[in-house]
Amino acid sequence: MSSMEEPKPKKAKTAVKEEHDGEEGDRDGGQFREQENEEEDEEQLQMQRNENGELFLDLSRTRRLTVRKFKSAVLVDIREYYEKDDKILPGKKGISLSVQQYEVLKKAIMNGTVDKAIREL
Repeated sequence: MSSMEEPKPKKAKTAVKEEHDGEEGDRDGGQFREQENEEEDEEQLQMQRNENGELFLDLSRTRRLTVRKFKSAVLVDIREYYEKDDKILPGKKGISLSVQQYEVLKKAIMNGTVDKAIREL
């Protein structure tokens, strides 16, 4: 390689570890499993408050949706969490959506666009 050429970027890792905590949405023979107990659904959908007073919803054992304010912007944060010294802490992996981005996602879910794409796979 000459001194003028840029080095090639490293390839991203392609192996993806999927997490399955028995959460709704796991695939079962190409079909989505439905919760059998509606009371469990209601229990899972209750927002809680964290130590900072922010509302959150556990999506699985290690994933959480949190509604928070950051620099006067309201964000919907979906993030992985881990446990350290008996504390649940946010990890680096996650995404914060603005309210506008959240509304686009919600619309795509509500009108069936996301479900249709899932069924195609």
